[in-house]
Formats: sequence, structure tokens, C-alpha cells
Amino acid sequence: MKKSEKKGLAWLLLIIIILGNLDIFIGIVVIAIIIVSIIFLINLSIKTYQKEKYESMVLKSGISEVDEMSGLEFEYYLSLLLGELEFKVVKITPASGDYGADLIVKDQDGTKIAIQAKRYKNSVGLKAVQEIVAALSYYNCEKGMVITNSFLSQSAKKLAEANNIELWERELLMQKLLDVKRK
Repeated sequence: MKKSEKKGLAWLLLIIIILGNLDIFIGIVVIAIIIVSIIFLINLSIKTYQKEKYESMVLKSGISEVDEMSGLEFEYYLSLLLGELEFKVVKITPASGDYGADLIVKDQDGTKIAIQAKRYKNSVGLKAVQEIVAALSYYNCEKGMVITNSFLSQSAKKLAEANNIELWERELLMQKLLDVKRK
């Protein structure tokens, strides 16, 4: 018997077994469809819950108003927010010629921190992190932060990590806004 004939015979036997046990086969298929449907619905429910939670956070935090601010308004707004979060605002730097920092603050331990504020519609790039790294020595700060209403690019995140720069992206900023509103 040739190899192709053996394959054909194997298929024929499989079909006969399936047809002979058609009720069992259909039952297994129905159970498999039910399981896949349940997994799909659970996944959909989780995604819907996460989306609703995020949308609720956006509405409650006031980030939508932040999204409409100018860059300068955002800097002043952050100075107020940070004050509410128990930072001491030392200096709001000039709008131009700020040497890479928009705010200089001190935390509760007295650590001097240079902050680069970026109110963007798109992702924040490498330049923001480069600027705050340069500002650290100019303003004699021990720590640097980049705060944005948006997100940072992967290269910006890598450079920030390499230079121990703290990042407040959109979700963390929303959380800080909610923390202040809860006080």
C-alpha cells in the first residue's frame, strides 16, 4: 500500500469515527464555541471597564482643561498643583532663556528639583529630557522631572531612566490632579 493510499484510508477512518460519534463531536464543538464566547465576552468586559475607568478619570481630574492651556498657563498651573502637593515652589523661570527648566521646587525633604513642563498634544520627545538634564547643573538641583499632559517617546524614557529623571506622564498627572481634588 502506497503512502498516499494510507493517508486516504486514515482520513476515511477518521470520517467514519466522527460520523459514528457525531453527537459527541457536535457536543465538543458546541462546548468549545461556548468557552471561546465566554472568554471573548470577559475580555470585552475588561476592556470596556478599563475604558470607562479612564474616561471617568479624565472627566474627574480636569485634564481636559489642562489640554486647552497654553504652555505658560500650564507652567503656572503646575506651580499651584505642586504647592498643593506639598512642594515648595522656589522659582518660576522666565518664559524664554530658562536654561531647560520651567520651575524650581523643593520637596518635603528639601531636595531641590528642576522641572520641565510640556503641555503637548503629541508625544514629548528627547529634547525635553536633554533640557532638564542640562538644567540640573545650571540651577544646582539634585533632581529633575519632566511633567506632561501627554506621553513621552521611548527614546525620551530611556534617556530619563539613564539620568534618573522622574517622569509624570498623562495618567500620573491625572492621578495627582485627583489627589488634590480629594483633599
